Amino acid sequence: MRERHNRSMDDRQGLGPGISAEVITRCGKAAGLTTCGVADCGPSDHGSWLDRWLSAGAHGSMAWMERTAAIRKELTSKWDWARSALVGTVSYLTEPVDRRRLPGIGPFIARYARGRDYHDLLRERLADWCEAIEKAAGRSFRRALLVDTSAILERELALRAGLGWIGKNTCLIGPRGDSWRLIGVVLTDLPPLPPVPPAADRCGTCRACLDACPTGALPEPYFLDARRCISYLTIEHRGEIEAEMEPAVGGLAVRLRHLPGSLSLEPAGRSLRRGGAGPRSPLVAVEPGGVGAPGPRDLASRVPQDAPRSPQARGAGAQRPGRGGEPR
Repeated sequence: MRERHNRSMDDRQGLGPGISAEVITRCGKAAGLTTCGVADCGPSDHGSWLDRWLSAGAHGSMAWMERTAAIRKELTSKWDWARSALVGTVSYLTEPVDRRRLPGIGPFIARYARGRDYHDLLRERLADWCEAIEKAAGRSFRRALLVDTSAILERELALRAGLGWIGKNTCLIGPRGDSWRLIGVVLTDLPPLPPVPPAADRCGTCRACLDACPTGALPEPYFLDARRCISYLTIEHRGEIEAEMEPAVGGLAVRLRHLPGSLSLEPAGRSLRRGGAGPRSPLVAVEPGGVGAPGPRDLASRVPQDAPRSPQARGAGAQRPGRGGEPR
């Protein structure tokens, strides 16, 4: 196993001529990233946690998690040219709105899915980030832009990059004390920077997120059982959703909202709206709801598969599950 801290003198000088940590940060901010940093591509320090999670069957029907475990623990087994990773986050905490009072399907749509598909938006910002770095350095570098669909441990790379700590809710918690952030990674062939001091785990004895989870998907700190997770059940799982869990739609947002730091946060700019990422019209024409709106199953039964879509909804995050997944 390679030792991440055993670097040559050339590596310790930075990512190469003209590419310093300051340049990385300045270019990332200009590209619209909330936070950004650099991590090395060495073996995972949390491989045993991944093995335990898989052994417990907590990945549910996501068989690909088990198939790609070896790559996640050693990403250079697939990207053998990768030496460092540019890691950026974008906040999706937009407006302090009680979503239960939103019209139509609004109460059932997570914040990150209300605007443009974040996969597309974040990938664009990562590309802009790389182009800005190349322009500042006067040279190009090999890269692979990865947003939430590749066999890497994004949160661990963000941890290495100094962008926060991994909370008891298993999410990356940023320096402002919130988990409302999406992570994008650019694997590069640039030599790594010296390691940054890890962010302190400030969860302490707090267990607000565990107690607030409506389906008990957090049976213990730092362990998420996907089989009881609303996000998994409505996006990844293809089987029937148990009726007992239907009233808890939005469980992931509950875990984030109950973070003490999130309770006092102001919106972090219009991070997901910059560059045309504003709110989209409802995907289908459904009657307004609000407090006391119909439940998910009842609402889904009112939305025929051939219901008309709003033209403005094209590219919206909530469309990503496709026609078959939207009713879920």
